[in-house]
Amino acid sequence: GSGTVLDMHGFENRKTAVWRALERRIIPKLEGLLTKENVDKAGNKSKVIRPPMVLALMKLFQKFPEDFFESKLPHILTVICDSLRNRDSDIRDVARSTMAKIATGMDLKYLADVMRELMITLNEGYKLHVRSATVHSILQELQLHYTPSPAGHGDDSTVSSFDTALPAIMEII
Repeated sequence: GSGTVLDMHGFENRKTAVWRALERRIIPKLEGLLTKENVDKAGNKSKVIRPPMVLALMKLFQKFPEDFFESKLPHILTVICDSLRNRDSDIRDVARSTMAKIATGMDLKYLADVMRELMITLNEGYKLHVRSATVHSILQELQLHYTPSPAGHGDDSTVSSFDTALPAIMEII
């Protein structure tokens, strides 16, 4: 589509040296920068996400063909969800805010994937409350960014995309 860095037409047949360098060297290095190691006062190590890196990488991946974006999305969601499992509430707050920005920054058709990853990762104990708070943050952020078109006017792809995510949302609630 428009706005992609590499045109889908003939994409597989024209993997250039630039694309190979991106795919094999640059993107893996960037993915390695999504988190940094943090040591708390008690000496415990944990991984903390770097929101600017996560958001920038998502924006970059959205410029590539959809199948590439869809192959990278699960890893990014997993990295954020791993931070949501952290016992430190400040780290969780940053991850929650990042997840809400990610969810609103991409097509609504991926919202169900976000909800599924939250269900898988945050599935017991205190994580259930973290999951509820994260879903709440995502829905609040979506409310600020998406407004359905008036009934009978224009394209309702936003509504139908949101509707496809409703079963996953309801399963969490």
